[in-house]
Amino acid sequence: MHNTNLNTPVRVALLFAVGLAMLAFMPSAEASESFTVGVTPSTQNGDPDETLTYTITVENTGDNDDTYNLTITSTTRSGWNEYILPTSLDVKDGQSETATLYVEIGDRDDAPADVTEFITFKTESITLDAGATSKSVTAKVDQVYGNTLTINGTTTQNADPDATVTFAVKVMNDEGNGKDTITFSQTSSGTDDWSFVFPGSVTLDKDESTEISFSATPDINALAGLKSISLFATSEDSSTATSVTVTVRVNKLPDLNVVKVGSSAEDVEAGKRVDYSFSVTNKGNAVDSYDLEIENGSWYDKGWEASLDSEEISSLDVDESINLTDVLVIKAPTNAVADDEVTIRVKISSQENSSVYKTYTSRTTVLQDFEPKLKVIGGDTQSAPPDEEVSYTINITNDGNGEDDITLSLHGGNATWGTLAESSFTLAAGESDETTLRVTAPDGTLAQNGYSITVRATSEDTTTKANRAVFLNVQQVYEVSVSVSGDSTKNGDPGASVSYTITVKNKGNGDDTVNLALEGENSDWGSIVEDVDLEAGESTSVNLSVNIDEEANFGDYTIIVNGSSDEASSDVYDTTIVTVTVNKEYQVDLLINEAQKSGDAASSVVYDIIVKNKGTGEDTIRLSVDEWPMGWTANFNETEIDIGAGKDAPVNLTVAIKEKEDNQAFYVNITAISVGAKDEDLDVNATASTITTVNQYYEFRMTSVLTYTKADPEDTFTVDILLDNKGTGDDTIDLEVTGPENATGWVTDITPSVEVPEGENRTVTLTVTVSEDAVKDSYYITVTGVSADEASETHDVTIQVDVSQRYEVQMLPRTETKAAEANDILEFSITVKNKGTGEDTFDLELGGEVGVSWGSLSNVSLTIPAGGSADVVLTVEVPADAQPKSEGAYEILVNATSVDNTTAVDSVARYIDVEKKELEVELTAESSSAQAEPGDVAYFDLNVKNVGNDVDTVVLTFQTDTRKWATFVETGTDTHSVNLTVNQQKTVRVQVSLPEYSNATGQDKTALESSTYQIMVKATTGDGSQSDTASLSTSIQQIYGAELTAQGASTVITYPSTETSVNERQEKFSFKVKNLGNKVDTIDVQVSGSGSTFPDEWSASIHTGSTCSGTFSGSVGAGTSKTFYLCITPDVESEPGNYTVFVEAMARNGAEEAVVTNVTVEVRDPTRSVSLSADEPSLNLAPEVGDAEKNTARFKIVITNDGSHDDKFIAELDDVLGTGWSTDFYTKNTASSGDKWATSGEEIEDGQTDDLWFIVEVDPDEVDEGSYNMSVTVKNADEDISQSITLTLQISAPQRGLTATVIDPAKEISPEYKASGSSTKNTVKFKVKLENSGTHPDSFIPDVESTLDDDWEVSFYQDSSKTQPWSTSQGVEIESDELDDLWIFVDVDDGADESNYTITISVRNTDDDPSARQEFELSVEVQRSDITLAASDIQLEADGVVGNASAIKDGDTVTVLVEVTNSGIADADDVQVEIFYYPKKVPEDQNDIDDLINKGFELDAGKNTYIYSLYKKSTNLKAGATKSLASDDWIIEGGEWYVEVRVDYDEDDTDNGEILETNENNNDARYSELLRIKPDLAISDLRVDARFAGLTAKTPNVEDQVTFTATVVNKGAADVDNARLYITADSSDESGVILQDRGTKDHVEFSIDAGATETIRFRWKAVSGEWTTFRAEVNPSCSDVSINIFDCEQQGDGAGTETDHLYDELKRYSDNIFPVGGDAFQQDGVEVKFEILPDFFIKEVKMDPRVPEVGDDVEITVVIENKGNADWKIGSQLLSVVFEDGVGGTITTQVSSDINEGDEIEVKFTWKFPDEDKDLLLLSYELDVGSGSWEIDQTDTSNDEYEENVAVIQPAVVGEIAALDVFSRELVRGTGFKVYHFVALMFVAVLALAVPIVVSRRMRRGAATVEEDDAAPEAVEAPPPVKIALAIQSAVDGKTANVKVPSNMPVERLVQNCVGKFPLPHANFAVHVNGEAVDSGLSLADAGLVDGSEIQLVSLEE
Repeated sequence: MHNTNLNTPVRVALLFAVGLAMLAFMPSAEASESFTVGVTPSTQNGDPDETLTYTITVENTGDNDDTYNLTITSTTRSGWNEYILPTSLDVKDGQSETATLYVEIGDRDDAPADVTEFITFKTESITLDAGATSKSVTAKVDQVYGNTLTINGTTTQNADPDATVTFAVKVMNDEGNGKDTITFSQTSSGTDDWSFVFPGSVTLDKDESTEISFSATPDINALAGLKSISLFATSEDSSTATSVTVTVRVNKLPDLNVVKVGSSAEDVEAGKRVDYSFSVTNKGNAVDSYDLEIENGSWYDKGWEASLDSEEISSLDVDESINLTDVLVIKAPTNAVADDEVTIRVKISSQENSSVYKTYTSRTTVLQDFEPKLKVIGGDTQSAPPDEEVSYTINITNDGNGEDDITLSLHGGNATWGTLAESSFTLAAGESDETTLRVTAPDGTLAQNGYSITVRATSEDTTTKANRAVFLNVQQVYEVSVSVSGDSTKNGDPGASVSYTITVKNKGNGDDTVNLALEGENSDWGSIVEDVDLEAGESTSVNLSVNIDEEANFGDYTIIVNGSSDEASSDVYDTTIVTVTVNKEYQVDLLINEAQKSGDAASSVVYDIIVKNKGTGEDTIRLSVDEWPMGWTANFNETEIDIGAGKDAPVNLTVAIKEKEDNQAFYVNITAISVGAKDEDLDVNATASTITTVNQYYEFRMTSVLTYTKADPEDTFTVDILLDNKGTGDDTIDLEVTGPENATGWVTDITPSVEVPEGENRTVTLTVTVSEDAVKDSYYITVTGVSADEASETHDVTIQVDVSQRYEVQMLPRTETKAAEANDILEFSITVKNKGTGEDTFDLELGGEVGVSWGSLSNVSLTIPAGGSADVVLTVEVPADAQPKSEGAYEILVNATSVDNTTAVDSVARYIDVEKKELEVELTAESSSAQAEPGDVAYFDLNVKNVGNDVDTVVLTFQTDTRKWATFVETGTDTHSVNLTVNQQKTVRVQVSLPEYSNATGQDKTALESSTYQIMVKATTGDGSQSDTASLSTSIQQIYGAELTAQGASTVITYPSTETSVNERQEKFSFKVKNLGNKVDTIDVQVSGSGSTFPDEWSASIHTGSTCSGTFSGSVGAGTSKTFYLCITPDVESEPGNYTVFVEAMARNGAEEAVVTNVTVEVRDPTRSVSLSADEPSLNLAPEVGDAEKNTARFKIVITNDGSHDDKFIAELDDVLGTGWSTDFYTKNTASSGDKWATSGEEIEDGQTDDLWFIVEVDPDEVDEGSYNMSVTVKNADEDISQSITLTLQISAPQRGLTATVIDPAKEISPEYKASGSSTKNTVKFKVKLENSGTHPDSFIPDVESTLDDDWEVSFYQDSSKTQPWSTSQGVEIESDELDDLWIFVDVDDGADESNYTITISVRNTDDDPSARQEFELSVEVQRSDITLAASDIQLEADGVVGNASAIKDGDTVTVLVEVTNSGIADADDVQVEIFYYPKKVPEDQNDIDDLINKGFELDAGKNTYIYSLYKKSTNLKAGATKSLASDDWIIEGGEWYVEVRVDYDEDDTDNGEILETNENNNDARYSELLRIKPDLAISDLRVDARFAGLTAKTPNVEDQVTFTATVVNKGAADVDNARLYITADSSDESGVILQDRGTKDHVEFSIDAGATETIRFRWKAVSGEWTTFRAEVNPSCSDVSINIFDCEQQGDGAGTETDHLYDELKRYSDNIFPVGGDAFQQDGVEVKFEILPDFFIKEVKMDPRVPEVGDDVEITVVIENKGNADWKIGSQLLSVVFEDGVGGTITTQVSSDINEGDEIEVKFTWKFPDEDKDLLLLSYELDVGSGSWEIDQTDTSNDEYEENVAVIQPAVVGEIAALDVFSRELVRGTGFKVYHFVALMFVAVLALAVPIVVSRRMRRGAATVEEDDAAPEAVEAPPPVKIALAIQSAVDGKTANVKVPSNMPVERLVQNCVGKFPLPHANFAVHVNGEAVDSGLSLADAGLVDGSEIQLVSLEE
């Protein structure tokens, strides 16, 4: 091809030369020619040695033929040859002929490039001589190109990938004819990623040569082997090229890449394993094998273990990867600490070159074992009533292996009762802390033991938890409510009854007995039940019956109902009030204060009278005098009085006695009338009488039976004194006792006033008690008597008493207790007092438990005067070995005994309470707060005080010091010990050192940013039992500082002169300002004018946004940074140069010193530049008809705008390629018209690149094979700059070829038995690298050549995941020189035997071209695993400790540890491992089955039982490997359990499982022991209420609560819920009686944990009987306590059928009873037994009438008292009184009401007095208490009888009397009166005829010394009564009835007999004798009636 592109200067020169030539040879204008000459072409180009031809045409324009000669006239250039043929032409006229001018260009030496030769030839007319003409042609020498390349040195070199080899190449321009710019390129196959370095071009003059370097650098991934590389030298014509080939042998350069598969950083539990996987890729350039080894490290010394599953990788192809799954196995040591990290590296080294290796680094971090533990300090059970807070100290321990954030929470139904003082703790491993749980049972909570709250500690993983229960025994709170239901106010008349309903409620939280009582002034009106038994919250209604008092007034009356708790220890009661409204009634009464008075005749007597309004409302009372003696006057001082209800008013009645009145009694009758009643037409009045007696004469005598006696101090004796009335009327004698003089403490008693009737005498008794302080001496007592009515009448008697000495001693104080410790010496002061009446000497001695051994007295003998005292000191030395007593204290008795009278003894006790040393500490801070800046120290002074009772060494620690900044100044450490005596206090200094904030990191830094730093100092006693804490707070002060740094470039280059927009000129810098302080600070940031050099025309500002927006606030957090932007805008006219801008930052809002930094703005003028590069400047094409892609080459040219500004660039192709070529430029590799590079250019920003795609398409039919060069030029739109690049396209013909490389031709497999259709476990895959070594794409088909076994299949895929099948009919196309992976999947028969199997595979192209066919063999080795498991492989871990089954208890957290081994040669994947447990007894009852199902058990048909799975997971087991597994936690509960493990279990194929193994019989095992989680209950102690035990034991009454307290221990392994405690006892009727708890249930239920001890209370409401042999029993035989077999089975642990017990204790029942062995139940050394029995005795018998007569109906009242220990209630046992009258008459009367302890009742019956001829009847009374089983047991049956004699009195004999009409009332002048008026007027009748004189034995003894004339008269027996005859006369008609009656019959009785025996009109009669009324209370004899007397019956009613 010719170069038509000449340089412009050459063109100009040529044109000038041609012009000159034309001027030179141009004919003159005068010449005429008849021919013309033309030459074509006139100009040609030619190469050296090329011959150019020009055609010369001579046209004969004349009229004649002519001959023309043609000659060359110009000079021929050297080496050139020029000639014309033919040289002569004969041309006819009008015709033309041609000749040829030949120009033979010289060789390259004579024809330099671009030389132009001018050849001139002349054409001359010969024949016609028509003249001659000259013509010229030009011949320009084209440049020809030709060069040679030769290798200086070897043409083959070795190179490593990424290593450079250089060849020296000589380049010579030896075939060109001019200067040539030779462009170099290279072509090679398979070197796309290689880099080649050679000059782009060299320019050589003709024949010039030079040496260039041609360097080849194989890419880092270059495959090993020979590579031929052709270096092309292409001349400027782009077509002339020469080449030379060099060979680079790429060395085998092993390399590999190791990539983690999954995570390379794993967490592992201590003692557990973790697997790591990674892939290895052969990144070398040849097939390689690799060795694997674990690098040693410090981890080995820490106890870590590491192993590899595989230690070699075989034949890994280039870029082939292999995944090594779970290849690295790492086991952490069992003691590994959380977050302990080890780095273990696996070295993977090339076998080709062991120095080439990579490492896989695993980082294994010990997973935190979260194991919080909880413990209750000081007991987990407390007692309190509802609404009262109790506290528990909860100890939290981190038993895990790392720091843990433990959160406490409360759970359970009672969780809301509690609050935690602190619930979050950060504890290091092994660290403990404490918090307080405060629990308050809500108001109303039932009294009950064992309320639980579960404290749950949750680790920071939120799944690990620990529970600890605390228990609250809710004490009984007693509260009573009493209210009225319905109306609380009711009306009633006096004497009427009303009733109220009272609601009684037990508002307490436990059962209670509410005692009801009535209070208030009117409480005696009402009656109500005494007590009510109520359960908690229960209420009941009781009836309150109110009987209104008959004398109640009109108005409202209240009664208080008081309900009080019977069981409360203090007053707990409630009251309510009922109101009784008494209706209005009228009633009047008169009361004469002194109705009988005496007075002298002719004098007046005034009577004081009380007028009573006994009605219920206010009334007016009218008074009148009705009757009075004749001659007398009687007047009231008031006749009408207004009186309020129930009130009274005094009035005076003055009675005037007439002169010379007789000495006798006179009557005045008065009447009081209710005016109110009268107004209502009612007659309501009252009458009364006064008796006025004329004064009489007074005289009496007074004598003493005893005037001398002897006595001891405190003796009591009596003296009878006789009073004889010698006056004319009855007299009253007042008595007074005086003496003894000068003596105190004597007590005398005598009747102060004695009434002595006229002419009679009376005996009074003086009782004397000698003072206890009376000394030996003679004492005189005088009794003086004075007539009450006549003071002048007085007499006295004196008694002498001689007192003997009394001996008595008293010691004080009585008791005293002192606390002591071993080795203590105590002193007790004791006062000994002589309480005798004379001086005495006392001996002192010690006794008691330790008196002799521990004590000594300061005196052992004391002489003390009477009444005096002396002190003695008891010294007690407590021995060194003295121990505290479990109950009470040590006793020492001090005894004092009188020497003269050993009966005078006293004793006092001293108690020594030996205490355990109690340590206690108190910690206080003098100031709990201080200030410090970071880097400073804060100091605190703490006072540590020993408040215990012993010396102590107090240990001070920091309970809270999260950053460990605190130390004790004295020690410089975090601990300090202080020795303190009791109550000693010392001061300790604590310093808190804050670190420098600038050096602080992490949590230290965070802490310094806080406002305060809190620490807590803990002071702990030496024994660790007590502690106190003090919180200290350090206020962290703020520090200030700032740091300012520029981010990114500190210099920017700008071109403001070309940027008219402000935004375009704007430049920004990024800065970061950091707050160096420890708090939020405002940092002032600004542009500093100092030092900045930018012009004033510039703007500079600071912003928060990168868009130069937002104002920077300056608020920066502690230790944090903020970014801001400095925005600078230069002006357009800025001069080039560097400008500096300073920025400053000032902390504390500008108050701190500024920190400064600066940036630079460089102003420049603009530049233009472009550069080109091609990713692949040379491409190969093997065109193929119809395949556009194969016919297209795509060159990517990268254009870089190296200028300072954006620019547009245009692309041009410099060459014309000719036919068959199509080219264009694009912006993308799409050849789309829309992506064409614009002809006007595409814009590229300054400094940026853009891709220019030059796409060439060739026509296979038009373009030949060969190498084609193309020059592309890129210039900017202004054509200021341009750059060219040469691209080469090699066109070649297609070739076919195939290579096949099997990456790993041998594989092993362990087929999965009965794998599912989707399983891949029975498939082995092979990877085959297929390389199309042909020149064109080709399709390849694989096939199986060998015969497969049955159930084997082979399939082909394009990928390893089998998503793209490889077609076996059409194949898969592979590009030329490309690789593709053929994946061959071999499905193996799951039952294949262990063996090696070979499979032959062929691969061919679709044309079956032999050169494109390969065969290879694959080997499959079938392997089998053998998973083994034995009982010895199973262990149990309980609460972190591996042990045997016997150590496991109910509630323990059990983990089953299992080791599973694969003894086979094949790995076993997805091995199903199941750990489970199941009950020993197969459940049969549906309830048991349902219970198991509800707990998560599932039916296992193979085992025919229900199992609970603890672990059911799949795992992988390498051949020969053993894997340790641990089950989930199992909170074990009571029962008998088997633990079993099975692997590879398939319920559908129990023979083989899911994995076919060599041995299928070793896949399950059972733990060697049966877990027998059963309880073992025992009663270790039994106590009863202290009041019912011991020497001073009381006997409970019926229904009294007797509390038995049993201490129950669970020595077994299982918790027990609802265990039962029974109490039995022997009664008087039956043995082994089961007692009732609270009278409702025969047992108490309770729960007890394994290993726990519980105190169980059984409250028995005592039942009548004799109770002995008390027994407590837990979990008794069901049949013994009448629990039916169904309940025995269902209500316990389900073993009742087998064991006959609710709970199976594995036959350990011997200690379930207390006391054991039949021993009697004793407490405090005394057998506990109760005689809860009544004891009846007849206390009294009363008769009505008191003196019955024959024939009377006598009402007999028998008073029975219960003197026993128990109430008696009416029931099936009956109590009766059997009465016998001595003559065969018997009456049996049944007791009809209960008799409580100490109470008495009356039993009444009527008996007719028999008519017997006897003086006396012996009446007997006997209590019939039944017999046999109906007999009422009593404490004493000997007092059930009572006897008495009764005189037989015959009734009066009455004569024939007609009906006794109403007798006259007339007695004496005056008015009659009623009998009861005499009661107040008469003396008490003396029944005995003589007064017996009784003196004490001592007095009789003393009286023996009196003179005989002073001796007391002997006692005279009263004579028996005699019968007297009386005449009863009617005062009206004089009729008489004669009777004979006993003389001792009362007058009243005589009247009753008359009323009872005769039809008298009424019963109101009086007896008169001789017209005078007789006292009805006297006997007939006392009334002066003798045989033959006459009496009158006078009616007292009108």
